[in-house]
Amino acid sequence: MADREIYTLELGLVHEAQGHYKKATAHFSGALKNDPGNQILISALDRVASRHKDSADLSALSGLVEQWVSLVLLSQRLAILGRNLDA
Repeated sequence: MADREIYTLELGLVHEAQGHYKKATAHFSGALKNDPGNQILISALDRVASRHKDSADLSALSGLVEQWVSLVLLSQRLAILGRNLDA
């Protein structure tokens, strides 16, 4: 017997509060299939979609900052190496 996921507004809200926007979206979407006109679920889906996008944007920015810091440190090491070779 296959496990069936139960999608509810409440579980979606829990996942949203924990920052698990992909899981929250799945719960809100699944619950919306059973109640297509539910404005609370529609609003929740819109809200989570916006937060998920913001979260993804911050994640991408974080990666760029990490790369930048690595490059700055590498540049400093190369400068020190260059000075040591000249000496």
